[in-house]
Amino acid sequence: MDLPSHFPSEVSALNIFSLLSFFASITYFYLGLYAFRLNPKARLNRVFLILSCSFGIWAFAYAFVYSASDKESVLFWFKISALGWGTFVGISLHFLLALSKSEAVLRKWWVYPAIYLPEVLFVYRAWTGVITARDFVQTPLAWYEVSAADSIWFWLFTSYIVCCFILGGLVTWKWRSGTKQIKEKKQTQIAVFSLVAIFSLGIITNLVLPALNI
Repeated sequence: MDLPSHFPSEVSALNIFSLLSFFASITYFYLGLYAFRLNPKARLNRVFLILSCSFGIWAFAYAFVYSASDKESVLFWFKISALGWGTFVGISLHFLLALSKSEAVLRKWWVYPAIYLPEVLFVYRAWTGVITARDFVQTPLAWYEVSAADSIWFWLFTSYIVCCFILGGLVTWKWRSGTKQIKEKKQTQIAVFSLVAIFSLGIITNLVLPALNI
């Protein structure tokens, strides 16, 4: 049985970026499943599993984006990766709200549409048009994203990312300041710093540098 044309040449052309991305995806999936199995009924663990899957899909798809043999394959895997980079922001906000025990907020019916409907729109746009990358150019190391910084969708997506992380960070840090449990303070600090690191690196490497043609 013949595999789809998107698979064979990419697998044989895996480079260091692809390998790192692939192992990152395995790590994300493992961490998510591990936390979920500790307490499947806990909302925080369930949201963390979904968040880990979002990062895992993003990393897995980019393992093939980096080493694709042609632009058609790049675009195919880039659209698959949108299920990750197009959704992790809202899921991260949901996770931070659950972590900070913002029950009053999470019980409101409009919160979930407010968080997730923009992501549905962004993923749909990524599949049908331009949102972050206008084109891809092959380099000796990997495929290079040509930024779509002149697109309104680029800035809508960027604004959504910034707003969600500022809101999530403020809510979580405020809750951390009010709790007296050392364990919760440490958990919150690790979660916030980890998401800030991912957010900062993602913004720099996927938005800022491509926009500056670096």
